[in-house]
Parts: sequence; structure tokens; C-alpha cells
Amino acid sequence: MNIVGNKIMPVRFQLDSGATCNIINSNALKELGIKELKKTSQVLKMYNNTTIKPLGTCQLKLINPKNDAKFKAEFIVVKDKTLTPLLGNKTVQAMNLMTIHYENIKSVQQGAPISPDAYTCKPIDKTDVLKEYEDVFEGTGLLEGKYHLELDANVQPVVHPPRKVPVAIKDQLQTELNRLCDMNIITQVTKPTPWVSRLVTVVKPNKLRVCIDPKHLNQHIKRSHYPLHTIDDLLPELSNAKIFSVVDAKNGFWHVQLDEESSYLTTFNTPFGRYRWLRMPFGITSAPEEYQRRQDQAVEGIPGVKSIIDDILIYGEGKTVEEAIKDHDRKFRLLMERCRERNLKLNKDKLKLKMKEVKFIGHLITNKGLKMDPEKVRPVLEMPKPTDVSGVRRLVGFVTYLSKFLPKLSHICEPLRKLTLKDSEFCWLENHDKALTEIKTLVTSEPVLKYYDPNMELTLQSDASETGLGAAILQENQPIAYAIRALTDTETRYAQIEKELLSVVFGLQKFHQYTYGRNVYVTSDHKPLESILKKPLHCAPKRLQRMMLQLQKYNIQLVYKPGKEMYLADTLSRAYLKDTHTESESEEIEAINMIKDLAISEERLKEIQQHTETDTQLQKLKHVIQSGWPDIKSDVSHDIHIYFDIRDELTVQNGLIFKGEREIQYSKERQAHYYNQGAKELSSLKEGDVVRVEPANKYQKTWEKGTVNQKVNERSYEINIKGKTFRRNRRQLLKTNENNKTGENSNEFEDDEQFDHVEQQENCNNNTIPHQSPQQNTLDNNTTLRTRSGRQIKRPSKFNDFDVIRLLGQEIKV
Repeated sequence: MNIVGNKIMPVRFQLDSGATCNIINSNALKELGIKELKKTSQVLKMYNNTTIKPLGTCQLKLINPKNDAKFKAEFIVVKDKTLTPLLGNKTVQAMNLMTIHYENIKSVQQGAPISPDAYTCKPIDKTDVLKEYEDVFEGTGLLEGKYHLELDANVQPVVHPPRKVPVAIKDQLQTELNRLCDMNIITQVTKPTPWVSRLVTVVKPNKLRVCIDPKHLNQHIKRSHYPLHTIDDLLPELSNAKIFSVVDAKNGFWHVQLDEESSYLTTFNTPFGRYRWLRMPFGITSAPEEYQRRQDQAVEGIPGVKSIIDDILIYGEGKTVEEAIKDHDRKFRLLMERCRERNLKLNKDKLKLKMKEVKFIGHLITNKGLKMDPEKVRPVLEMPKPTDVSGVRRLVGFVTYLSKFLPKLSHICEPLRKLTLKDSEFCWLENHDKALTEIKTLVTSEPVLKYYDPNMELTLQSDASETGLGAAILQENQPIAYAIRALTDTETRYAQIEKELLSVVFGLQKFHQYTYGRNVYVTSDHKPLESILKKPLHCAPKRLQRMMLQLQKYNIQLVYKPGKEMYLADTLSRAYLKDTHTESESEEIEAINMIKDLAISEERLKEIQQHTETDTQLQKLKHVIQSGWPDIKSDVSHDIHIYFDIRDELTVQNGLIFKGEREIQYSKERQAHYYNQGAKELSSLKEGDVVRVEPANKYQKTWEKGTVNQKVNERSYEINIKGKTFRRNRRQLLKTNENNKTGENSNEFEDDEQFDHVEQQENCNNNTIPHQSPQQNTLDNNTTLRTRSGRQIKRPSKFNDFDVIRLLGQEIKV
């Protein structure tokens, strides 16, 4: 056996099934470089009844050189060099070095018989498991064999350019890329590759996740269609089960290593160069099936252990609970050792250990049999009663839809139906309460709720109201389960398209045990969802990007259906429960803040927000984004027609409207941007600066010298010229390097080349054009003039013979 210390050293151990502890001598520890020991009060009693006082205890990592299986065990350290290192009963069984069949052992000793329990390990608990199998719950796993992504033969590769990354997360992104490289999850690419996907970054509190958008690659990957297990496969084996545990694989997809050819297919672009995935990345369409196949192989042959999707169920059997616990603990240890042997890593945060009932793939597995998960029917059982006629109509539509499975529903619903009549006054009475209670009981009964069949088409129906989300999972139009939840205060301010996509994400995640790893038809009454899901990820706003990223692990096809055909989801979304929301469900999506990505100051941001609030056109646009777009363009206000074709890319956040990741400008800002194109910003002047001042008379060519007294406002300055004070616009002033002394020709400044390059101002905060004194520009010797507004004009031809102009300070007749 190899022991890991400051170096790896082989040590020959004696396997002792009668020993209750592991022993090693101090010399071996000295060679390993281990000096620190924990104190112990234990005294060792040898087989000949002699006793030894140990030096202390220590934890050592063992490696079986035959299969590279790793194991951590506690050793008692003794000083006697003659003692052979021992591996005790508990360790040799846990490492599969020895199997003891207690049922074949019979005591021949007089007195009380030896109980097999005397040799079994003590009952396990969560603390012991996490300590003894610490290596199973740490690090990144790797299952045997490399995976090859097979593509269609005639596929045309796609190379996406790199996306811009906000400056605020650039350093964080580089750190995460370096970390993944150090873990051998990704590596840099220097040679040309036919496929290059876009980078997608998901920012979480104190964390950044790196993903790719492999939409085009997924369209051409050939899938293996590996069959997934169902609850029906388990039922025959659970008849005598009384104790259950559930473990979850940690970073499951990263357990699958890609071959070199497939690795280059997953190349993605970053600001720091290209990288490729060495392990299976999140978002590849064939990933769920391939991982499921490998996980099944990893746990194959272990009794009482079943793997469905990424969860593993362990159950203990027996006539009594005590027998079941012992059986469970033995099977659980076998699984832990198999995980250690196959390098399958588990998530310690999702460990559910030794429970009498446990939630597993949508059902409640108990020691009394299989029960329906109460969460499946809770949304209907706790549905509040309607408060108006519209609410009753939705409820009647809900019941009418389900009446095909329970014909008597139609009769029970009659009192409610009468409330929807045209001449009927809305008044909720006791008979209506009774009808509603009976309806809830019937529609949540087993005959109505269908058992899931993996071989049948699966449909998710989802909808969002102003304040809630609703979803139902169906097969052959018959419901399997319902789900609803309230929107948070932040979510109620989402654009309607964001609410609708959030309802899809909610439904898929709520019914993950049904929707993961298979084709799912998603029906929605929000038509823009169809187009946004077909576009590249970077075209969507940040919040929609985050939701679309969460959809990548599901294979969905979205189908539009009018709202009048969406009875289940529509009713559920408006009958949400007040306590159905948990922070973890949406905190990641709510954390999106597109304002951080705008390269503007706080002052500029406030200015834009104020102008957006007062811009009539943008306020109309904001309202229709949040309330929902009509299906027909002609139903939209004429002044926001231009936004109809990009309606699926528009969202509202912090009072601003965004198209994708870009902010929509208010009308005055767009106008200023148009008129300031090509303008040049003029530097500011300070008191005492020497300037040349543009002449007020258009026929005067001399620019007089002056001195700046003070700055009056954003554009105006007070200028001293020959002892007189004038107010001039910055555009009429030309800063010079002259001194302030006056001489014979100090006030003469003949502008030839410089006069043709009058400074312009860019990005002006004031959109009004300031008053200017007349100015003149001689571009053509004698035919072109510049007006007060700055336009160039040609003199009338009838004055050609008598035209007099001032050129270089002289009068010339033409």
C-alpha cells in the first residue's frame, strides 16, 4: 500500500480482520516527513493481553497501487519498531481488500455467542461520512474514457467574433479563465479552428461563471438517445425498503473528458484569446445523455443503488428499521468506495442521509410506499377564490379543460358558471365555496393527474401575469403536475417578455426531473418569445441572456398558442400563493444590472434618466414594453412603429430602455448627436489667456488681440480688447501663444490658412446654437462668402462687375 506524506512511500501492511484500529510505527512516519500527532488517551491491548501506550494518532492518505483507489484513514502511532503496520477490520472492508460473510460465522466459544454486529462498522452519520470520505466530496471528478462529439457530415462550421466584455469584470474573467486552466477544465488555443463559439459570462455575488453559446454547434450534433430511467423502474425493488439516502454528482458534466477533435469543436473567443474545453461544457445538447450513461456504468452492480438523471438513490431493506439501517449503511459504504475508485465526486451540500422519506424525481419515496409529492397539487389546493367575474371565467375555463378526464366536474362547476352570465351580479356565496372545494379535491386526485411516461411526448404550458407565474406539465393534454409562484417586487417591474421567459425557466426547473435530458414542447401565449429564442445570445438584453443560458441544458421547442387556449397556466399564474417564492429561485437573474456596463458618469446617467422620463415617445415605448406588445403592428401607436420589429430585444431597467445591451437615446439626445457629428470640442480658457477675437464686421478681416477677463458661462467669455470689455462665444475666440504686450502691429492678425479651420464644439450639453457674430471665409478667391450661420454662399452674379471684397486687409476690385 502507498502512503502519501511529504512524499509517496510504499508500506507493507498486515490485513487484520480482528483488529479494531489501524497501527503504524513512528519510523515510517519519520520517513514520510510527518511530525505532528494528535494526543490520545487510548491504550492498545494486544492478542496476548499485553498493553502498549501509543504516541498519538494521525490521518493518512492511502493509495491502492493495484487500482489507484484513494482512502483516508486514522492510524494509531506506536514507538515499537518491531510491530508490523496493521490495517484493521473497518478499513480493509471499506477498501474492498477483504469481505467477511458474517452469516457463515458461528461462535464455538462457551457463553454468549459472538454477534455479527460486533464486527460491523458503527452506524454512519453525515459528519462521519464527510470526514471519512472527504476526498469523495472534494475536487473535480473524471470518469473513465474520452467522449467524441459526432457531427452531421455536411455541416458548415461557424466562427463567431469575440464579444465585448464590460471593463468592470475583465480582471475577474481573466482570473476565472486562469483558474479553469489550472484545473485542466479548459486550455488556450493558438492554431486555427473551424468552430468558434461566443463566450457567455454569468456574474454572481463574489463569483463569475464561464459558459459558451453553442447554438449552431448543437444543431448538428448527433445524439445517442440513451434511455433514461423512470420511477416505474424502481417501484418493484422498493417493496421492502425502509431507509433512504440521495446523493448528487458535483459538476457532473466535468466528469466527462473530450477527445482532442471534440475539444477543438468547443473553442470559444475571449478578450484574452481563444480557449477550448477539455471537459464537457455546460450547454452541449448531448451532454445529459452521455453523462447519464457513464454514471450508470460507475454505480453498476451495487445492490440498493439506483441512478436517475444526476441523482443517486440508496435504500436499505429489512424486516425492521434496525435491519434496514444496517443494510443501508453497508450499501452506502459500497457506493462511497465505488465513487472513490471511479473518481466520481459528490456534492456535500445536497447529501440527504438515512431518511424515512425522501423526495426523488417528483415523487415522495417513503417506508410506507410511494406517495405523490404534495408540491405537485399544493398550487391548486391552496388556490384563492376568485374576486371578480374575470377570475371566475378563468376558473371555469380551467375546469372545462380538465372535465374530459372527470366528467362530473362539469356538474359541480355549474354554480360558478352562473356567475359569468351576462345579467348575473357577482356575489360569492357559500354554495360557490363548496363547489370550489370539491373542484380542488377532484382535479388533484390520481385519476386526473397522469403518471409520467418517458416514451410519450411531453409539453410544458407556462404563463406570466402581472404578479405571478404559472406552469403545468402535460402528456396527451393531461396534467402531470402544477406549479405556481408569486413574482418578487423586482420581477413585477420586468418587461412582459422577461416575465414570460421567466415563467418558462421556472416551469422547466420546477419539473426538472421530467424535462431534463429529453425533448420538451413549451407552449406560450407570448409571440415575441419565438423570435428571441432563435437569435444569437448576445442580441438579447442581459436579463434575457441569463434566462436563455439557464435554458441551454434543456432541449425545448417553443410553440405559440393564443391565451384563450392556455387555461391551465393562465389560471395558475393569476392564482399564485403569497409564499411560493424563495430568494434562491431568482436572485441570480435579479442581480443583473446593465447600468454597470454603461461607460458614463453618475451625473450623465441621472441626466439621461430625467430626459427619458420627460420624453413622450419613450414613455409610450416603456409602457408597451412592460405591459406587452400587441400581435399586430397597426395596433401600436404610430410614433413607436419603428420599434415593433425589434420588440423582442427591448427591456426596461433603472428607468432606461435597452435594446440588447445598448441604451435607447431620448429624442433630444438623438437630435444633438445628429447635428454634432464631426464637431471638434474646444478647450476651455482661463483668466489671463491671450486670444484673437473674430471681427464683428463681415468685411473686416483683422482678428484683434484680447485678454480673457473671466468665464461667464459654459460657452461665453468676457474679453478685454484695447481697454474695452466685450462678451464673446468660445467659437469666436482663437487661443494664441502671444504675450500680452502691445506693439505697433499687435492688434493685426491676418488669418489665411488658420481662418479656414474654425474650431467646432462637440458633445455640447446645451442643444441651442449660440449667437455668433458674422464671419467670413474666403475659400474661392472672389466668389464665396460665409454667412452669420456659417453657411458658404456665392454672391449674386449681377454684382460681379462691382464686387468689392476685403482680402488680406486690402481692397480689390474685380
